[in-house]
Amino acid sequence: MFAIANVFLGLGTTLGNVIDGCIPGWSGSLQGVFIGASALGIAGLIVTMMLPDERKPRA
Repeated sequence: MFAIANVFLGLGTTLGNVIDGCIPGWSGSLQGVFIGASALGIAGLIVTMMLPDERKPRA
């Protein structure tokens, strides 16, 4: 799980900068960048909350 998260972190930091740099040219403002970042943050929060708690002993 940790390795997969690291791969997506690398992809996100690389592609995010390129795509976020193009959005102001397309739309004329940075509002789309902030909306997209907020949406991805909320999605990440939801996915994180759905993960099982590793502190609980498994039956």
